[in-house]
Amino acid sequence: MEKEKQENIENEKIEEVKVDENSNESQSIEENKKDDMTFRKVENVKVKKEVKEGPVQKFFKAILLVIAILIAIYCVFISRNILILNSIQSKARQYIDLKNYSYETTGNLTDGYTSEFKFSKKDDITRTEATYFSDTEKSFIIWRNKNENQGILVYPKQQEAIETTFEQSDFGVGNFPIQLAFAGDTIKLLAFSSIISSEEVNGKDCYVIQISQNSKKWVDKETGLVLKEEINGMTTEIVDVQIDNVKEIYKPDLTGYEVIRQK
Repeated sequence: MEKEKQENIENEKIEEVKVDENSNESQSIEENKKDDMTFRKVENVKVKKEVKEGPVQKFFKAILLVIAILIAIYCVFISRNILILNSIQSKARQYIDLKNYSYETTGNLTDGYTSEFKFSKKDDITRTEATYFSDTEKSFIIWRNKNENQGILVYPKQQEAIETTFEQSDFGVGNFPIQLAFAGDTIKLLAFSSIISSEEVNGKDCYVIQISQNSKKWVDKETGLVLKEEINGMTTEIVDVQIDNVKEIYKPDLTGYEVIRQK
């Protein structure tokens, strides 16, 4: 009996040893798995880092950074233009209801001609005198009376005149210095396409609005008046502007003229 007990005890010890060995083996396998997973994670992180820091990714990052900087610069550019254009337009609008003023301009035309314009307005009557010094046959006078719906176009050199209506005699130069006052909200469109700089014109500090390669306007910063304009090589520059100085505007004397009447 004692011998059997002894054998049983020994068998139990052997089983315990086997269990311990199995347990240790399982534990070792689990630990190896964990170590393997940890190793793989580390490797994955390393691979990801290597991918992120690759030359292609760096190139695209640089491109995105440049694009972001350009967008920021463009936003600043647009904001500046809007502020400037709003400022000069609000100053020009004080002249929108002018009933009495005059101005003179000189011009250099694309065909080499030089010109001089004199414009005067009193209430609903206007007079424009255009003199072409290189070709006096092109010189003319336009007289307009809105109340009486009358317009007269005179060519002094040829002694010819055309009588027509107020609308048909519109030459479109009467608003030259105060043109921005009538621009309305369309002036804001210039903010997205124009380049605005500063320059002096006849001693006056002006904004230069570069609308396109062939179109510029010089605007007095203080008054909002257009002092100079260049379109397709033709330059027009204000010589003098006077407000509330016109006492009377005379109707052209057509004595001796050949008169054509249009309706």
